[in-house]
Amino acid sequence: MLMSKLLQNSILPLSIALSAFGCGKSAPSREEDTVTVNNDAATFADRVTDVNQTLEIVPAEEYRANLAAMPDVVSYVLKLVVDIKPPSINTLSVQADSISLNSKGVAVAYNIAGDTQSGAIDVFSIEGSKVTLKSELKYATRDVNGIFWADKYLYAVGADSAGTAHSYLSRIKMNGQYLSDKITETNLLG
Repeated sequence: MLMSKLLQNSILPLSIALSAFGCGKSAPSREEDTVTVNNDAATFADRVTDVNQTLEIVPAEEYRANLAAMPDVVSYVLKLVVDIKPPSINTLSVQADSISLNSKGVAVAYNIAGDTQSGAIDVFSIEGSKVTLKSELKYATRDVNGIFWADKYLYAVGADSAGTAHSYLSRIKMNGQYLSDKITETNLLG
């Protein structure tokens, strides 16, 4: 129930915002060398490590009295099945800041904290407890602050520090679970 509310409150507004901007005129603004798409699993296979570890749920002190009255909530067991190292861009590690799930897998958006703007997108397949990194995209001069994975496209929003620094919306063509280099972009004003 809590997860359902969390998804409703975060993914639904993002998808509405992306739909509103996705129909405007598009003009690619990126330099070709600032974005790279990599679908060669051998080059990033070392980023995913199987773990299979049980995690203890310890509620915050202020919630313990309320949760004691709800035994179903505290009886859940969480299991960490994989550890995923974030990608690095120009020797800097990025941090995850958005996810999007669909029937094909999960996409994760990353950026660098602070003034430096660089970001990435990873696409994973999930089969049972097996997680496989299938594809990655890296932006040298862009944060990726939010993503939404529709059926044939992945939409990304963020900030770009190249040229006349601006916000952007990208529509990236998906080939199943793989990102493509077919990217349509719109600068966002405001």
